[in-house]
Amino acid sequence: MTVSIPRSASGWDGGKNVTGRKKHLTVDCPGLVLVVLVTEVSVRDRDAAEPLLERLRS
Repeated sequence: MTVSIPRSASGWDGGKNVTGRKKHLTVDCPGLVLVVLVTEVSVRDRDAAEPLLERLRS
């Protein structure tokens, strides 16, 4: 399956040798999705946590 993601919206993770996007999710106890944040794959999880939690708070 080929996915066409614009180069400006995708990133490169050299550790995993992958390009594309990463999806960060926040769910509640039953597993219902509360917040979704899509970033470049090059964004570290710890760097995406702050904007994700700010969205959850608002």
